[in-house]
Amino acid sequence: MRVRHHAPAGWSTTLREPVSGEHAPPERHAGLSGLLRRLREDLAPGAPAGRLVIGAQPLLGRDLGGR
Repeated sequence: MRVRHHAPAGWSTTLREPVSGEHAPPERHAGLSGLLRRLREDLAPGAPAGRLVIGAQPLLGRDLGGR
């Protein structure tokens, strides 16, 4: 999943199919609340509304420890 900020137009998310590598068309979100709601729905569909924990994760398999 790629999240991008498009000032002043809002945010976009693009999903990539893990098996085929195909990219889905980007979804646009006018505000941060809509973006976060969509992330929770995509990443943790069983989580109760209002619950999203965001943490650091290495990018592209590289260890970012110490940076």
